Amino acid sequence: MPSSSINSSQSILEDNNNINNNSFQTNIQSLSNQQQQQLIIKKYSFIQPFIFSFLFIFASIIWCSLQIIQIQQQKELNITINLKKEEENNKM
Repeated sequence: MPSSSINSSQSILEDNNNINNNSFQTNIQSLSNQQQQQLIIKKYSFIQPFIFSFLFIFASIIWCSLQIIQIQQQKELNITINLKKEEENNKM
């Protein structure tokens, strides 16, 4: 193939690519705000499960920490109650 036909083919391909890009830009710009937001949501929707997983793990850690604190406080309360009972028994 002669060089001029290759260059011609390349220029035709570039023109087609430019036309496609321009029409895509025009299509995106012609979309309403709601449609643009829906496109963005679809684009980033794969992140949503990770966010929910992170929040669930974070809430679980907080819940477990509160349970541990409650158990420790209950043990301390039981120890003080037992000490008071022993003191009362010793007084008698």
